[in-house]
Amino acid sequence: MTELFPEPLRHELTRSQMDRILLWCVEKRASDIVFCPGDPVWMEQDGVWRRVTDAGLTPSETERIVNETTMQASRAGYVRSGRSTDYAYQTRVPESRGVWQRFRVNATSTSKGIYIVMRALPRAIPTLGGMEGISDSLRRALYPASGLVCVSGVMGSGKSTLMRGLLGLIQPQSGTIEHAPALKHGAIGYLPQQTRAQRDFPATVLEVVLSGCRNRQGLHCFYTPAQRTEAMMNLGKLGILELKDACYRDLSGGQQQRVLLARALCAASQLLILDEPITGLDPAAAQDLYKTLAYLNQKEGMAIVMVTHDLKAALKSVRTVLHIGRKGLFSGTVADYLASPQGRRFREELES
Repeated sequence: MTELFPEPLRHELTRSQMDRILLWCVEKRASDIVFCPGDPVWMEQDGVWRRVTDAGLTPSETERIVNETTMQASRAGYVRSGRSTDYAYQTRVPESRGVWQRFRVNATSTSKGIYIVMRALPRAIPTLGGMEGISDSLRRALYPASGLVCVSGVMGSGKSTLMRGLLGLIQPQSGTIEHAPALKHGAIGYLPQQTRAQRDFPATVLEVVLSGCRNRQGLHCFYTPAQRTEAMMNLGKLGILELKDACYRDLSGGQQQRVLLARALCAASQLLILDEPITGLDPAAAQDLYKTLAYLNQKEGMAIVMVTHDLKAALKSVRTVLHIGRKGLFSGTVADYLASPQGRRFREELES
């Protein structure tokens, strides 16, 4: 029999009760928690969807969740108009001083009302230095100009959180993150997961790519001729120079990813960090992107660390695999990964 949240839902779900539901789900090792009008609360636990409550939610309850978790009274109206929104939310863990549980949230308008998915994020940010079992080969692969590394793992294992920690976008709650001396300011480029708002950004391709130079502008208000030349060269490397005057939001998904990759190259001299770079791409566009990454690594000497769920295609291009699992950690070559227990199901998929 499925274990349900022990408290009966009130007539109108409050934020405090929602927080208790979220923390209860996290204790049950849930990766995603879903709030949908007309349905009970659901959670994904080890790849299986399980019901959390008996009572269904009303449209007004999910709207209030959006308004209260974003602290914007009009945010639900924004979502109802057909524009989904992504944001971060956190709640304090009771009886744990200074400990917060963080979530990545997506709210989307549906025919039933606002549909909300909350992804539970690890409370402690994993670091390479603090992970047991990291091989010397992986540490060498992560050093500038020496590797193309694939980071894989089950949903909610902390892949994206690890990338953000490496970038310094979030601070570790314990331990430290150490960067090689060569990874100084301006050495790392980042390609995050795209949101719908980013795909609709009303700027030219060249303007988007040039924005990657901003972390090296200092006090200068305008881009220099050298930066414009660099942006044009990166567009040429990726085969999209002819699109420089096109509007970014009019491009295909594959073209947009190439533009963002060119932007990341403008920010990087040593290392690219990519978070799910093929999301939303068709198989042909995804394969083209992998070939481009292999070229940048092998011909341009750019080290690349890439989070991806598409291992079947990625393993044809990468050199090293870091697999973050609930029951252990693997790091090593592609061949060693496919021979390992963690890589067994992916090996079977490759052979099918």
